[in-house]
Amino acid sequence: VLREALEPSLPPLPSAEVSLEVSEEELRPRLLIPEERRPFPPLPPPPLPELPERLEPELPPRPPPTMAALRRLVAAVARQPGGGELAAILPPSTSRRLMGRLFYLCLELCGAGWLRLEQTQPFGPISVGPGPRGPPPTMGQEEEEGAAPEPSY
Repeated sequence: VLREALEPSLPPLPSAEVSLEVSEEELRPRLLIPEERRPFPPLPPPPLPELPERLEPELPPRPPPTMAALRRLVAAVARQPGGGELAAILPPSTSRRLMGRLFYLCLELCGAGWLRLEQTQPFGPISVGPGPRGPPPTMGQEEEEGAAPEPSY
């Protein structure tokens, strides 16, 4: 004990007594304000299931419409009140070759009197309407009249 008094650099030894008494403050439930609460750590996301690599099958190219199908499209436009435009018969993504076939068919029907084509300005839209003989007949009507089958181009 004398040594402890002579060497003040050493901390005093802790007491060997243990108190089993509980203070009143420790017995009261402590309410935490939201700032003092610690949030639960976020849960990791569940693992995603392994999906097999699936490639979309490529569709075969669609065959171009037949002349009979083009003729039905032109007849439907010619039967509309006021007619329509040649460019509106097929979608804008149509190939130049197919648009050429459509234009050639319209010229043939115009020459036969079934169709009227009109263009008011150079490079402007071409309007399509029924000709002096009326709108073009459908394939069923042609067969009844005894017309020759249409050549394929």
